[in-house]
Amino acid sequence: MLPTTGHENNLARVSVALANPFTAALSVTGVRSNVSTLGISFGTIEASTNFTCAGRSTTNSPNLDINLNVDPAALFTVTHACAVAAGLSTEQLDGIVDIGGYKYLQTTGGDSPGASTKKRGNIYTFVTLYVTFNSDSHHEPLISGFNLQNFVDAAFKQLHSDVQLEVDVQIGQYSVVGRRQS
Repeated sequence: MLPTTGHENNLARVSVALANPFTAALSVTGVRSNVSTLGISFGTIEASTNFTCAGRSTTNSPNLDINLNVDPAALFTVTHACAVAAGLSTEQLDGIVDIGGYKYLQTTGGDSPGASTKKRGNIYTFVTLYVTFNSDSHHEPLISGFNLQNFVDAAFKQLHSDVQLEVDVQIGQYSVVGRRQS
């Protein structure tokens, strides 16, 4: 996260690890990526870059800008789906969503948040930092004693994210586009 993230713009910085299975070095000239869950995009990368990955090695890219989706409805929707997958009560979260006047978004099937616990990463940090709310005395009993950060932490143990990655590489004089989806 950057000091400007969520204030001046929605940009953060990430690094992409590239594993080169070939014996020849690869020169990476561009990276395009989308990170999503339940069909909701959480961030996109579209960057020109220039770094080299030696043969049969793994190299981290220089920092790349990722444009984050800071839409509260998207954050609440994914948090709700993860909470349900974790077996948590969503009563307080539903109340917060209602207080804020938000609606849960339509999601796609196919990538259930309960499918994997290995890809928590920056999406968890992102949601923890940006899912905030204000309460008034009328709603105090609903949220009294509710710790949103602990709730998000427990829910996001069920997070599964899909990463689509497209990399422009050069091997000698030859340009190639590599695609990966996980």
